[in-house]
Amino acid sequence: MSAAITYVDKTVPLEAPEGIVLRYGGLYGPGASDVLLEAARKRQVPVIGGGTGVGSFIEITDAAAATIAAVGRGAPGVYNVVDSDPARVAEWLPYLAQVAGAKPPLRVPAWLGRLLAGEFVVAQMTTSRGSSNEKARKELGWVPRYASWREGFRAWDEADAAEAEYRPLLFPIAYGVTRSVGDAGDIVQDAFPDLTRARQAGTTITDPKAYLTKRLAE
Repeated sequence: MSAAITYVDKTVPLEAPEGIVLRYGGLYGPGASDVLLEAARKRQVPVIGGGTGVGSFIEITDAAAATIAAVGRGAPGVYNVVDSDPARVAEWLPYLAQVAGAKPPLRVPAWLGRLLAGEFVVAQMTTSRGSSNEKARKELGWVPRYASWREGFRAWDEADAAEAEYRPLLFPIAYGVTRSVGDAGDIVQDAFPDLTRARQAGTTITDPKAYLTKRLAE
């Protein structure tokens, strides 16, 4: 994986001098990496080999904002689209389990991790290095709303819980409007990111169901 990233970083500037390379951290948020959140709840993701590898994350709406900034005013080059808080696996994985209401993750030695998950996963959990967003912040004028995965993970879990609670209630409403199972599903799916963005913007929402229902009717 590191070789592939290095290849892209070197090739794009050479082949397309006007090109921009965006290197995203681990994406999370509503609709992104939900498999990881569910696996953390089930203790299916262990800390391997001490969890000394350092990772960088980025929430999906922050990633989108950085992409827009890069397209609009980015100079050619490579930008790391990550938050401001690189963290060891031994820090972020137990925290994710905690906010998800799960028990702490299991811990397994590196040799067993290789048998269960392969060399790549073990390398990510033991030797990976985080990234800095300094260049993106300075040159793109971009600042992630979630400076740390800690706040972002909490918001992610809250959004996931809201979707699990309200989706069964909202789908019949959406179907009554569209008379299409597919369209109703799409409308309901789109409503939850809107709820997250409204909360991020500082809107106080005391009745999520009423907010989402109104959103469906628009």
